[in-house]
Amino acid sequence: MAYKRIIILLFFLIVTSAPVFSQAVSNFYKIDDKNGELTKKVNVWGYVKNPGRYEVPVSTDLIQLIAIAGGPQQYALLDEVKIFRTTDNGKQEVREVNVEEPDKTSKASLTLNNEDTIIIDYSSTVTWKDIFGFIYAPVALIVSVIYIADRIKNK
Repeated sequence: MAYKRIIILLFFLIVTSAPVFSQAVSNFYKIDDKNGELTKKVNVWGYVKNPGRYEVPVSTDLIQLIAIAGGPQQYALLDEVKIFRTTDNGKQEVREVNVEEPDKTSKASLTLNNEDTIIIDYSSTVTWKDIFGFIYAPVALIVSVIYIADRIKNK
């Protein structure tokens, strides 16, 4: 009977402490504009809080668009933001922009066109905090189960 409790408790701990890595379902967002103001539609994918398709005023630049999309997520690679653009002759063009240091980036490279797609990748650099965070949860779970089993056994 005690083992059934341990198994149920273990299942509960795993289910409630398991990290869920997901991004919000992408949607279409229309930013309120002034009456008669021209807009453009752009896509933002990758490591922003609210990826999706946005309709924004024509005056919106890349940095403003990232802010409108909720800002970058942790580990977003802001020095290599990619803008995919279809040119007038139908060719696909990819531009890489550094928005980590906007004062060193030309204003022209921050300009967005209608139907641009912006991809923000992530940094795969692992820090000590990441390593210990990954190890901490399973170790804490094992220690908790052993402690609970010992308490049940000694009752």
